[in-house]
Amino acid sequence: MRPAAGTLIVSQYNPRAVFKTRALVVVLWLVSIALTYLYCKATMAPGYSRTQQLLAESRTAVLASQTTVESLKSDVARFQRGEQVAKEASVALQKSLDERQVDLASLRSDLSFFQRFSGGGNPLALGVQSIAIKPTNNPSVFAYVIALSQNLKRGNVASGDLSISVSGVLQGKVRQLDLGQLVGEGQKKRIKYSFKYFQRFDGTLVLPEGFMPSSIRARMVNDNGEAADKEVTWEAASKAVIEQS
Repeated sequence: MRPAAGTLIVSQYNPRAVFKTRALVVVLWLVSIALTYLYCKATMAPGYSRTQQLLAESRTAVLASQTTVESLKSDVARFQRGEQVAKEASVALQKSLDERQVDLASLRSDLSFFQRFSGGGNPLALGVQSIAIKPTNNPSVFAYVIALSQNLKRGNVASGDLSISVSGVLQGKVRQLDLGQLVGEGQKKRIKYSFKYFQRFDGTLVLPEGFMPSSIRARMVNDNGEAADKEVTWEAASKAVIEQS
C-alpha cells in the first residue's frame, strides 16, 4: 500500500554503513583496474618483462661502449701526439744531418785544398779550387766566391785571366752568358789574377729576367798558356760554403 501524498517517512541513517559501502566500491574498482592491467600485460605484451630486462642490458652495454669510446679517443690523441713528436724529431734530425753534410763537404774541400797547397799530388797543379754562390735580397742578383790555387812546390807567381760563365735556359733556348753579360755592359769579360799560392775573388752576378741557371764555370788561363777550369751545377754551387774573408 503506497503512502498517501504528503505523508512524511522517517528512516534511520547509518554513516558507517555508507562509508563501508563506498570503500567496497573503491576496492572493487581498483581490483578491476589491476586485473585489467594483468590481463593486458599477459595478452597484449607477453614479453614485457623480458623486454624490460633487455632494455636494461642495452643501457648497460651503451654505457660500457661510451666508456670504451672515450678510452679509445684518449689513446688516439696520445698516439697522434706521439706521431707529431716523432715527425718533429725526424725533421730536426734531417736538418742536423744536412748541416753535417755541408760541414763534411767543406772539410773535404779544405782537405783537398791543403793537400794540393802543401805539395800533395801534381807539383805543377794549378787550378780553380772552389766555386760558391749565394742569393741576395734581389732574386736576380747572386754573390759569388771563386778560389784559385797552385801547389806550393811551384814557387813562382801565377798570373793570367779568369773568365766566368753561367749556362742555363732563357726563353726556351739554351744560353751561355759570359761575365760581360752577367755584370753589366761595359764591364770586363775577364778578371786578372796574380798570386803565388792562393787567391780569392768576390763579386756579384746579375741574371737576366726569366733566365734559369743550370751551371756555373770558372776558367783560368796563365800567361804561359797553362789553363785550368772547373764547372759545377748551380745547385752544388748554391750549397757550397762561402768562407768569410
